[in-house]
Amino acid sequence: MEILVIAVIAGLAVLVVCYFLFSGNTSPYMRQVPRKEITDVMDREYVETYGKVIPIGKTLIAPLSGLECVYYCVEIWKGDPNYNNRSKGFSIGGFAVTKGTGYTRARVLVREHSEEPFYIEHNGAKAAVSDPLQVLDKYKMIYESGLFDNPSPNVLAYLQSNNVDYKTIFGIDMALFCYEWIIPAGCFITLKGKGYWKDADKAGLPSNTNRVLSITKGDKKYIYVGFL
Repeated sequence: MEILVIAVIAGLAVLVVCYFLFSGNTSPYMRQVPRKEITDVMDREYVETYGKVIPIGKTLIAPLSGLECVYYCVEIWKGDPNYNNRSKGFSIGGFAVTKGTGYTRARVLVREHSEEPFYIEHNGAKAAVSDPLQVLDKYKMIYESGLFDNPSPNVLAYLQSNNVDYKTIFGIDMALFCYEWIIPAGCFITLKGKGYWKDADKAGLPSNTNRVLSITKGDKKYIYVGFL
């Protein structure tokens, strides 16, 4: 009985460790940083702060959703990248098809991202963004098309603008999975990273602005973006 209890406890411990190591897009350390208002962040502190997205100059139009934003990242896959490749299926047009939706051999057809400068503001305090971003999932949108479903007009226009052939050798639509991550203009977000207090012009903001918090990735790979 003791051996069984020990085995169960050990199994649970392994699951917990795996969850913190492999789940989500942030490291365990970055998930544990404190959340603070911009004005409460100390210089050189790893922190999560928050505010409203304010564009600096022009904005973007996300190619698939058509939403106004300051950042988008698009991936177009032939087949479902998250589908279990060992699932049973059938063959058509020389491609293996699973449950009539996704190919077992998924590959990226297009991967693109674009961003415009922005900062966040809360209670009059400002935080600028100084490094690459990784956007978490609240504003991730998924567009699917399959053997009997044509791509939406926005997706179709994007495929054509990137010269992507979405037909099989028999002229049948491929199963496509299109992912779009965006940061809409005017939304409220969180930023996780290392903060430095700087003069506004050194952080990329107008010089008539007071000192601002510059969020960097520090020794991590990205600044992590979440949503409120």
